[in-house]
Amino acid sequence: MLQMAGGLVGMWLTSSLALGALPNVIAAVGLGVIGIPFFAAFWAGRLLWTSAPRSVGACTVVQLLQIPILQNGGIAYSFHAGLLIALQVGAASPLQLHLGSVLDAHLDSEARPMALGINFVAVWAVWHLSKGLRPPRPTPTQPPVTSAGDSP
Repeated sequence: MLQMAGGLVGMWLTSSLALGALPNVIAAVGLGVIGIPFFAAFWAGRLLWTSAPRSVGACTVVQLLQIPILQNGGIAYSFHAGLLIALQVGAASPLQLHLGSVLDAHLDSEARPMALGINFVAVWAVWHLSKGLRPPRPTPTQPPVTSAGDSP
């Protein structure tokens, strides 16, 4: 549910930005493309909500995209749709808590200090989803009951 809501918020934000940039078609298309991960989050969450056959795999992929937080020099990547509880090494504020939707992926010439982080909500979600991918454990079976007259 939170993944669907985060996807909707992200799509709303990026579509609002794209519509605001409409006189410049290239900027509007670029901003619209940014909405694709949020659409994927919404779509995968909807599949899971409806128990569709591909739902666990789709949600796992979306959650894997939300685990890393990277920043080094002019490269940065952070994506979450819904909730982020992260611990970052090398960041100004090592513990982060965000409710909402963010996509920060860029290459530029601005030098930033190196920071690496992990979104623990996404790690938990992947672990939880992976339980659904495992085959069920076999239950101990009892030997067949034979009647007294069925002796070998």
